[in-house]
Amino acid sequence: MSDAPLVATSLQTTPQRWRRRSAMTAIACIVLAIVGFVNANDAARATQDIRDATGPVLVASQNLRASLAEADAAQASAFLSAQETGAEDRRARRSYEDALRRANEQVEDVSALIGDDDATHAAIKDVSVLITRYSGLVEAARAARPFDDEVAVQFLSEAVNLLDGDLQRAVGVLQAASAERLEQDTSSQSTLPWLGIAAGLVALAITALGAADLTRSTNRVVNAGLTLAALSLAGALGWLVIATTTSSSRVNEAVDGGYRSIVATSQLQEAGFTVKSAQTLELLTGDRDADRRIEEGREQVTAMLREISVLSDTDRESALALETQQRWDRFTTASDGTGDTTSSFNGFVFSVEGVLADNRDQFLAGIGDASRSLNGLGLGMIGLPLLAGLAALAGFQQRINEYR
Repeated sequence: MSDAPLVATSLQTTPQRWRRRSAMTAIACIVLAIVGFVNANDAARATQDIRDATGPVLVASQNLRASLAEADAAQASAFLSAQETGAEDRRARRSYEDALRRANEQVEDVSALIGDDDATHAAIKDVSVLITRYSGLVEAARAARPFDDEVAVQFLSEAVNLLDGDLQRAVGVLQAASAERLEQDTSSQSTLPWLGIAAGLVALAITALGAADLTRSTNRVVNAGLTLAALSLAGALGWLVIATTTSSSRVNEAVDGGYRSIVATSQLQEAGFTVKSAQTLELLTGDRDADRRIEEGREQVTAMLREISVLSDTDRESALALETQQRWDRFTTASDGTGDTTSSFNGFVFSVEGVLADNRDQFLAGIGDASRSLNGLGLGMIGLPLLAGLAALAGFQQRINEYR
């Protein structure tokens, strides 16, 4: 008779303990589903921001400076041809108009994608106003040329000084803001989902303790429900870590292999156009300061060609870098009076644009790969933990029913 209460207490407390463990496991799985989904969504949003906004803004802001330099070189060439022959070079004029149109489109692209960044929008407004002033001075020089060469050249010099001074500084502010945003986005995107990892480890630990309790109490090593729960939790945790680290790695590869090359190539393009523009301006004005700009531009081209060669990570990029170097050498030789500067410079520009297109495609493709690495992660982080919770409930309930 004295043993009956002990037996009753044992029958009562063991199922209750298992029910508590079952509830704790289910709650841990639900917490992991919530935290994991938030982590996955944050990583996907950060990567999407880089793919859809930050990346295109960076490309547009880098190309903007080169477009302005191209416009400057083309308008100076058109002005010189009109002064020498009395007829404006239509091809140069068309190149100027196309480059200026691209510059305005790039400003619009940045403005549309940059978001609610007041400082950047202020820089965009400054760039837009200065581009308008620059084009106005160019048109004033063009209109004055048939009547007064001296006044026309003065307008042209003011346009060049505006572009080299206030306009390029405003573009520099815009580029710096874009680069800072990339750094912030990549920093956010590369942060490991520590809360999700912690929640996953806690859920696994609770599940393991529950399985150990069942094994100790029933002498049965395997419980199908808890085994499935553990595997589902391990799968969710592994997927979360692997997907986010893979995405982060691909973003970093895109930045290192693509964006840095875009910056170097855009600077190369800008320096080349600066040299061409300065050479034309020297012919028009005899300004000695043009010699300084030519020399500085040539040094910049040499430095950027060297950097692009170092950054080239495919045979195609290396071949394009070598071709660009050779075409620049031809232009330099022609500039010294032994060849056609126009055709050799056009060849250089064509090669640079090929390198730039490759770099741009590489950067955007890398960001796209990073985004695809996270496909399905959000749903997986909901589905697998919930499956684990249901499996754990079923596994505990099976032993509770058998215990009775």
